[in-house]
Amino acid sequence: MSATLTVHRGSSNSWLLTWRNQATQAATDLTNYTVDVYDAAATIAPYLAHAIADAVNGQTTLTLTWHEKLSERRSYPFRLRIQPGAGGAQTTEEILLEVK
Repeated sequence: MSATLTVHRGSSNSWLLTWRNQATQAATDLTNYTVDVYDAAATIAPYLAHAIADAVNGQTTLTLTWHEKLSERRSYPFRLRIQPGAGGAQTTEEILLEVK
């Protein structure tokens, strides 16, 4: 998964993401997984949250809570991580949050 997410200054946003098996493209069952924001720029990390929305269907939500510290015309890199209880974490490619 690789993306640029765009937000407008002053706006909080949520995105629904589906994690898929790379070989089969079937949704990954996230039962007993933990999820988090990973490798985030220090400025953006406190304002991002990643949570399981529908474990069986592999869906998570990413939520940005707006804060004035986020600068207009700037991009903030981060990745998302899922991890089963037994280890073997998966992370996304870098995602950019672009503030307009």
